[in-house]
Amino acid sequence: MGIIKRSSATSLIGWLILAVVMLSAISVTAYAMTRSGAAKPPKRSLASAVHRIFTAKPVTGVSAQFRIDQHLLAGASTSLASNPLLQGATGSVWVGGGRARLVVKSQLGSTSVAYDGHQVMLYDRKNHVAYVLPVNHHGKPGGATERNVPTMAGIEHALAQASKFAVLSGAIPSNVAGREAYTVHVSPRHDGGLFGELDLAWDAAHAVPLRFAIFPRGSSTAAISISVTHIRYGAIPARALSMTPPAGTKIVHVHMPSRHEHPAQQAHVAPAVGAAAVSKAVGFTVAAPTRLAGFPQHRLHAVSIGSHRAALATYGRGLGTVFLLEQRASGSKTPLSSLPTVSVAGIKAHELDTTLGSVIQWSRGGVTYTIAGSQSAQRLLSAAESLA
Repeated sequence: MGIIKRSSATSLIGWLILAVVMLSAISVTAYAMTRSGAAKPPKRSLASAVHRIFTAKPVTGVSAQFRIDQHLLAGASTSLASNPLLQGATGSVWVGGGRARLVVKSQLGSTSVAYDGHQVMLYDRKNHVAYVLPVNHHGKPGGATERNVPTMAGIEHALAQASKFAVLSGAIPSNVAGREAYTVHVSPRHDGGLFGELDLAWDAAHAVPLRFAIFPRGSSTAAISISVTHIRYGAIPARALSMTPPAGTKIVHVHMPSRHEHPAQQAHVAPAVGAAAVSKAVGFTVAAPTRLAGFPQHRLHAVSIGSHRAALATYGRGLGTVFLLEQRASGSKTPLSSLPTVSVAGIKAHELDTTLGSVIQWSRGGVTYTIAGSQSAQRLLSAAESLA
């Protein structure tokens, strides 16, 4: 009986040891898988990885699928958060032979953009309208172009200058859409407002962008990101690059005004020193204080918006700068009139609150005030109330 008990105990211990070994093996394998992942390029300095962008062998063509994700309004209790336009999208792009075509699909429908080397056409399938914009081509005769490759010393100098304003992660070996890639994280060194980090990834072999993302300060969820999900290199069929709107499509030719067509509006910034000069230029007394939202006034000047004059004041510096625009109230709706409403010292105002910044607009005494910046809506609302 004792022998049976000892055998049972021995067997139990044996099974426990085997279980521990198996669990250890599974853990090690899982850890190795998470650590190794897909193939990654060799380690390089950021300057070397950037230099390879300029020296990479050009490709004959690129076709890719991508995804657009956004969390600009994440957690916002507003009808804007459920707007199909803000729920993300998917798309495809084809580039080759100096031509390109882009198709973006969202819950609102499909939009296509094509460039044939002479003009850009944007086709709105839902409204059956195509907008055509001519593009001036400044290339050399015969299509020849010069490709000036910066030196390593030049790139290192540029990165050193950039490091004064931003923290650069270096080139991180990664893998995006099955391609060996380098990723760099960039964050503002100071005065970043709500901006936390910008991520950019590119194909290590062909220097093609594969991912772009902007993160709010203190968040690991991107406010907006564009990621390639599948990519292919090689010649692109002509049919993939061409776009012909269906019969019955309304064609709208977009004309970009020349700098010489409106000489009276060429000087967008009027020389003005102090609030008195700006008030005279815009035709009303500006309210721009010396401090706003906790920042000192950096500049106050007059600007032209179409045929009207307005006062623009900036507070602070860098990405966290707060802008205050004052202009005569037109009495008609503005592009911000459809935004959710808030109260600014008892005055009805319109507010856009996102994870990267906010905008508040209201009118009082015949003047429309717009305050915007990469700051929280609460901070800008407090600033607006100090003006109302």
